[in-house]
Amino acid sequence: MAGLEGRLAGLSPEKRELLLAKLREKRAQKPQTGIPVREDRSSYPMTAAQRGFWVLERLNPGLGVNNIPAAVRLRGQLDVAALRRALNFVVQRHEVLRAGFRAGPDGRP
Repeated sequence: MAGLEGRLAGLSPEKRELLLAKLREKRAQKPQTGIPVREDRSSYPMTAAQRGFWVLERLNPGLGVNNIPAAVRLRGQLDVAALRRALNFVVQRHEVLRAGFRAGPDGRP
């Protein structure tokens, strides 16, 4: 064995346990970071890039100017249900993927 696996395999049980204890201690000291939950609001201001996409969509409705086409070649049998669950999970986890833009009474977003 080479590299890290080989070095870990070469440790005595006592040293391995000491290493694991130190890793657990370090993990406990490190604050868990994540995406902060935003306050619940009905709307948020658009970024400059979002405003640009919004204007382009208004000029060319349905053209999909903000779509980024991509293709992936899969090998083997596709488990459609598992793929659907995975994509739904990603959409549920990332609020931005559920965002939409509406014009206000003045016609602006």
